[in-house]
Amino acid sequence: MTYFLDRNRRAIALYRNVPVTALTILSAIFAMILASATWQWERRELRNSLQIQADRLQHSLEQQFSTQQKIRPEQIEKLTSSELIQALLEHSLRGLNLTELEIYFWQGNLKQELEPVALYKVNERLFVNNLEENPPSLIGRGWLCPEFAPPTSSASGQAFRQLRRSRNSVTLPCQRSLKVSDREISWLLIPTAQYIAPDQYWRTWSIIIGSTALITFLSIYLRASQRYMLQIEQLLRKQTEKANTLQETLTELQNTQAMLVHSERMSALGQMLAGIIHEIKNPLHFLGGNLVPLQDYCESLLTLLKLYQEYYPEPVEAIVDYSEESDLEFMMEDFPDLLKSMKVGTERIAQIVQSMRTFSHVDESTMKPVDIHEGLDSTLLILYNRLKAKDYRSEIAVIKEYGEIPKVEGYSGQINQVFLNIIANAIDVLDERSKKQKEQDIYLEKGQIKIQTSVARENQVQIKIVDNGSGMSDEVKAKIFEPFFTTKSADKGTGLGMSISYKIIVDKHSGKLLCQSKMGEGTTFSINLPISRSPSPSKVGSQSLSATQLNTCNYAIVLGASHGSSPLVTS
Repeated sequence: MTYFLDRNRRAIALYRNVPVTALTILSAIFAMILASATWQWERRELRNSLQIQADRLQHSLEQQFSTQQKIRPEQIEKLTSSELIQALLEHSLRGLNLTELEIYFWQGNLKQELEPVALYKVNERLFVNNLEENPPSLIGRGWLCPEFAPPTSSASGQAFRQLRRSRNSVTLPCQRSLKVSDREISWLLIPTAQYIAPDQYWRTWSIIIGSTALITFLSIYLRASQRYMLQIEQLLRKQTEKANTLQETLTELQNTQAMLVHSERMSALGQMLAGIIHEIKNPLHFLGGNLVPLQDYCESLLTLLKLYQEYYPEPVEAIVDYSEESDLEFMMEDFPDLLKSMKVGTERIAQIVQSMRTFSHVDESTMKPVDIHEGLDSTLLILYNRLKAKDYRSEIAVIKEYGEIPKVEGYSGQINQVFLNIIANAIDVLDERSKKQKEQDIYLEKGQIKIQTSVARENQVQIKIVDNGSGMSDEVKAKIFEPFFTTKSADKGTGLGMSISYKIIVDKHSGKLLCQSKMGEGTTFSINLPISRSPSPSKVGSQSLSATQLNTCNYAIVLGASHGSSPLVTS
């Protein structure tokens, strides 16, 4: 599909770049040049044909005197020049097939002037003796016979007196001279208007008409082709947009499917975790409820023992032996401490269970006022084990800069999920940096996570989570919120954490989630949440996951965090 679209785009670009007007003009110029060359060739052919006919007529006239002798010499002297010419032509024109020509005859007089003798019209077989009244037309014939001269006066015979005399048939192709007895008669072939009529240039006209038709057809075809290619381009653009839309939809569906599959996988773990929390909570209540009376009973028993020792300082030997064997004195001192330790442990378990309940909130389906500080503290409590010192680094310092902020309207479990994702990523980055620093035996900078809360403008609460890790490149930062993008190994992350976080903040809570980071300068995640808002319907498709699905993912993250690993993208 991509190859087909690219190939058609190249064809469209080629047709679009063809200047139809310029191509039409160039074609017209070429046709004009070709027609002009053909016209010149046809004119040259007419000139050559006229010269050949003049040679044939000259040869025929000369043959009348040299071979056939059909006019006897004694008769020549009795004939006038006009009669002599008429007699010569009567026999000479036979078989020559001369058409569309006129033959002009003249001779010199005693004053060395040229005097017209006669004009013979071949088509009409007519002799014209009075040339003053019937002059031949010479206009427009100069290109055929250069010996034609334009008239210089209104006298029609004046033009013939300006003819240049020459016996060179090459220089003057239409003019010849014939010596008959003691007379020298010159003659000239004059083509008529029909001889040079437009139909004599049929090749030129054919080229002009044919090229005009061809150019017109070519211009129409090219313009139609351009319109057609523009239509194809528009169609291709629409098809490309549809293809891109389908590709985006397919990608979104694939992402949604993968998220749903992932959430279904984690659903069992989430339900198991919820059951564990419930099962722990019940005996925990028993322990917490029984520790108070147990402590009272212990104090009463210890008081009773002290009274026995006070009023019966010399007990029987069996009691003394058993007291020494059981180390009664140490038991009396240590037993209250044991009860206190049990109470502290029970309270610690209660805090963890309460944090888990606060974090997950499986049963929430509507927005409620959420205490941001409580959610942050619960998240830190869950991640406490990961914040403690390791063999490759010291304890990660958590700096809380809490401001006075109101509760925000939202889903507490989902908001806590975002806190967990970001803080867990920060811990991963600090762990990775510390491992590299220890391997390279360089100064170990203490890891630090700073959490700031404040009231921002536009009725919003802002939460900033800042780490002093190694930061991220622009390429990673550009893809940080894309589904399934991760810089971790396959066994440590799925690439869904930050994508889910973005959907929770932006799609579910109409807030903002921004990331600022530079290599070597750490990373800052800014979360802006509206303090109050009207509940908006959940988006369908790949744009958002349901609250149940997001909470299901919460369980998975919580469970993973408790084991010291996080399936999230490295920030």
